[in-house]
Amino acid sequence: SCLPYIFQRKYPIMTISVETAREHIARIRRSRGFNDEGGSNMNADDLHAALEMLSEQLYQKPTRFIMELIQNADDNSYQDNVEPELSITLFNRTILIACNEIGFDERNVEAISRISYSTKTKEKSEEGYVGEKGLGFKSVFKVADVVWISSGAYSFKFDKRSILGMVTPIWESFPYPTREGYTEFCLQFSDSTNVEGIKNELLDLQPSLLLFLRRLRAITISVPSCSPIRLACTLTGSGRRLSKNGEVQDYIVYEQQVTNMPYEEMRVGITKTRVLLAFPMKDKKPILNEQEVFAFLPIRSYGFKFIIQGDFLLTANREDINQSQWNNRIIEGLADAFVEMVTSPNIDRLKYWWPVFLPRNIANQSLKSLEKIILCKLSTKKCLLSIKGNYEEPIDLRIVPSNLMLNEKETMFSDTKPLSKEYSRTVIENLEEIGVQTETKEKFMKRLQSQTSNNPLFLKNMPEVWHERLADIIKTENIK
Repeated sequence: SCLPYIFQRKYPIMTISVETAREHIARIRRSRGFNDEGGSNMNADDLHAALEMLSEQLYQKPTRFIMELIQNADDNSYQDNVEPELSITLFNRTILIACNEIGFDERNVEAISRISYSTKTKEKSEEGYVGEKGLGFKSVFKVADVVWISSGAYSFKFDKRSILGMVTPIWESFPYPTREGYTEFCLQFSDSTNVEGIKNELLDLQPSLLLFLRRLRAITISVPSCSPIRLACTLTGSGRRLSKNGEVQDYIVYEQQVTNMPYEEMRVGITKTRVLLAFPMKDKKPILNEQEVFAFLPIRSYGFKFIIQGDFLLTANREDINQSQWNNRIIEGLADAFVEMVTSPNIDRLKYWWPVFLPRNIANQSLKSLEKIILCKLSTKKCLLSIKGNYEEPIDLRIVPSNLMLNEKETMFSDTKPLSKEYSRTVIENLEEIGVQTETKEKFMKRLQSQTSNNPLFLKNMPEVWHERLADIIKTENIK
């Protein structure tokens, strides 16, 4: 076989017989108006033209099919003793995809043979939806003319060049040796497909796409003239550890439930969902690169320095989030999650670092509101530590330089709460937006004048050490 060998495991053969599976494929064909003795009808011709237009125009990126097949693998069912894994092998003008799932049943075949249908749409689940099997699968026809599928008792193909070929399966043997216990896809690329572009896209796949998938934990990629690539995701306490051929990246993950979800036709019966935030870290310090927004799989980057995961409703091409009440509620939940995260004892490693992840200049109208809500909520929350180790509201704290302090822990004015010295300069640069002010020489003198004007006994009541320090500040800082 041309496929890399993933697991030395065998699974029970599915109870459906090959004869039953074959008759099921024939039944689908008859429902499309085909009797396998030739001929079609005008309605079929019109629908075929519409499907061709859909496959060409729905997805801007030809390589979107890779994400759709990864998505389908995550939607699959697996044996309890199996670590779900996917392998992708590219050679010549062909790509083979293998997944160690249980295998197709009649519902799966029906779903993949339709345009917008899923075996999950009527299931109530807090986990959310990765996608719709029927519509997403059609992305393969952006690059392929023929797609073969082997799963359990089923072996069939879709041929885009045939009338209704994208939704009408044809019973046929898989063109390569198959293995029991695997669902396998074979895509024969169209003459116009840029195979080198697909190769580069596969090589560029990042393990972050595994972060929020519910089942899939590893992907193996094989392309010509390159060593195999293995992407993997493992759980690590409050986070995830991602790896690409041994190169490791850690993420701190914070998860929160969002309730009172509005009614949505695409999410019938779902009243709650979960949102997750993932913060990239290395050697206990944040990595401040632009990160992607996820709807289980990456959508695209909008300018955030942390990864966002939500069960967003997407535009038809799945390359952006749409405008909807459902998505607005998720955005509100994400803001609440970020605000709660900053003082969570479970995310202690971010205690002095989270301000560097504050969102700025977000390039999406809906998500721009997330930036505003987060900044607004944090400005009135006790979310920053004072020098005494207490959480205080940003407006009540001052960044006081050591040259204007009474000593290491006390300020010259008792009503001033200095920010903890544990925050680095990089972090401090981000605090003005939520209300923290910096003490300057000018502000220092104004406060001194205000104190003496409001309380004539202020200076008299100060101890000698205070007066000595004031004299030193005035002399050293050349204050007049």
